[in-house]
Amino acid sequence: MRTMKGKMILLLLVGVFSFSLASEQETLATCPTTVDCSQYTSCTTCTSSPPSGSYCGWCGTSNTCMNATAGGSICTGSCGVSGCFKTSSTYCPTVSDCSSLTSCNDCTNAQCAWCGQSHKCEESSSSGLTPCSGDACSVCWKNTDTYCPAVADCSTIDNCADCADAKCAWCGNTRTCSEASSSGLTPCSGDSCKQCFKTTDTYCPKVKDCSTLHNCTACAEAQCYWCGATSTCLEGTSSGLTPCSGDSCSACWKGTTTYCPAVANCSTLTSCSECAQEGCAWCGSSRTCTEASSSGLSPCKGPACDVCWKTTDTYCPAVEDCASLTNCSSCTNQGCYWCGQTQTCREGSSSGLTPCVGGACDLCWKETDTYCPATNCSTISNCRDCTASSMCGWCDDTQQCMEATTSGSAPCQGLCNVWAFGDCAMVCAKKYPNCTSCNTQNDPVGCAWCSGALVNGSPLTTPSYCALTVSSTDRSQPSSDHYKCSTWSPEVCPACSTYGDCASCTSNSACGWATTSSPTGLNMNSSCVEGNEKFPFMKTAGLLLISYYYGTCSLSVPQCNPLSSSCDHCIGTPGCVFCSPTQACVPGNATNLYVPVMTCLTLQKQACSPSTASGGSSDSGFSFFTGGHTVSSSTTTTGGTSHVGAIVGGVLGGVAFVALVAGGIWFYIRR
Repeated sequence: MRTMKGKMILLLLVGVFSFSLASEQETLATCPTTVDCSQYTSCTTCTSSPPSGSYCGWCGTSNTCMNATAGGSICTGSCGVSGCFKTSSTYCPTVSDCSSLTSCNDCTNAQCAWCGQSHKCEESSSSGLTPCSGDACSVCWKNTDTYCPAVADCSTIDNCADCADAKCAWCGNTRTCSEASSSGLTPCSGDSCKQCFKTTDTYCPKVKDCSTLHNCTACAEAQCYWCGATSTCLEGTSSGLTPCSGDSCSACWKGTTTYCPAVANCSTLTSCSECAQEGCAWCGSSRTCTEASSSGLSPCKGPACDVCWKTTDTYCPAVEDCASLTNCSSCTNQGCYWCGQTQTCREGSSSGLTPCVGGACDLCWKETDTYCPATNCSTISNCRDCTASSMCGWCDDTQQCMEATTSGSAPCQGLCNVWAFGDCAMVCAKKYPNCTSCNTQNDPVGCAWCSGALVNGSPLTTPSYCALTVSSTDRSQPSSDHYKCSTWSPEVCPACSTYGDCASCTSNSACGWATTSSPTGLNMNSSCVEGNEKFPFMKTAGLLLISYYYGTCSLSVPQCNPLSSSCDHCIGTPGCVFCSPTQACVPGNATNLYVPVMTCLTLQKQACSPSTASGGSSDSGFSFFTGGHTVSSSTTTTGGTSHVGAIVGGVLGGVAFVALVAGGIWFYIRR
């Protein structure tokens, strides 16, 4: 029951509200007839003069006052453009006819609106966004004086600064002044001006026409931009990054004097120093001066200049043309570079490492007179005088003194098989491979045979060779004091190679009997070679010295038992050495660095280590313990036991072990 009563009350309220609304709409839609609105001739009187209970509205399209309802609707007829029927004076112009006003400022101050496209003042709609005339005015419709120019006609202004000051906009493309849209971003004329549309004087040149300026400095100072590629002054866009003309100027577009040359035309300068000092850049390849890009890394005009591009005088020669200098010292002293290969003076690159022209110069490129010959090398006629002269070297092939590379390792010109630099030692060493040829030569250089040469107490890789004498006339001693010869034989050569057996060989105190093999122990060979009691004078590269006998071919060391002797007993026996890895006592020589070091690597001369004193095994690596001076090896003995039996026994034992394992496997499978 309570719910039913509630529904009835709600229906009653809705009915009352609907009746009231209908009554109000009927009242608003009623057109009072107490006044004739057409008597009012202006928008202000039309909307504010009617007596109470009467309503008038102004039609901005026809400029007439019309009767209106209380709700603001036209009683009869129409007003054309939507929004142009006004019942309030808020949107009424302060003049009777907006079209009579001819400037944007007067127009907007009279509460009219200005169309920049047609240059007309019109009454605007109640929203202020459209004209009542119905004409379209796109982005140039202005209802405030914010975007109104300060002059009646912007097109009469002929320069950017005056144009911007007059609140107009400058188009750098066409160099014309026009009214700007209400946003200030485009011209009202409708023409496109891309990035060259300017509404402030920030990017305006200080001159009417930039193209009248003909050098970079004057151009940049006038707030124009210099194009180094075309050598022209142009107006820049509003960003200043490109020209308004649309032409591309790549890396040569300059808006400041920082990159401007100090001269009007760089190409008139003919030397590197003058060019660089005037703010231009020198191309050493073409020997031309040109304007540099804004980065300074490339020319504004012409081809690239690779490594010979110079913007400072650091690498500039002191002379105009390096090619005019004809010798190394005068060339390098003038900041040029000497090419020993071609014997020419050239300009160097910006790094100084290569020539600007003429091709590479390899190892004969010289930047200072440190590497210049003190005299003309070609005038010297003998090796000793030649090698004594700075940066000259002797080519024995052609018997010529020649300029040397910076390292001295070769001549600057051509190839040379026998080349001497610093002294003539290489002539003796390369030309005369044996004692006979060395001592019988009649070479003016002065050579003699050196046997057992030592450097700092150690034998040379080639301990016997033809050496340079102290002078071309004095053969009594070698020329250098950094090595000494065990035997100096300027006249007589040892006849070692004539002996075919050990006995006759060792009878000559200048010879010794050597047995060598390949590093694997194969290809054994015995021969009589030069030597002394310490070592043979022979090339050992690629060879294993098995044994070397000097003074005798027999070993009277019967106590060298290779398998049963202890280390202490072994090294206490003269002529015996102890090899700890094999626990063998074998004949050897404590002073001989070749035998048997080739086998055991480390030679122990004085005492046994604790782990090997009783003949036990050693973990100290390969070593020999020695106590005598007779020279031999573990593979060549007289009166001793050879290691061959031990090696064969080891091999047979290994075979037996393999057979035993194979038999066990076979038995397991059969089972």
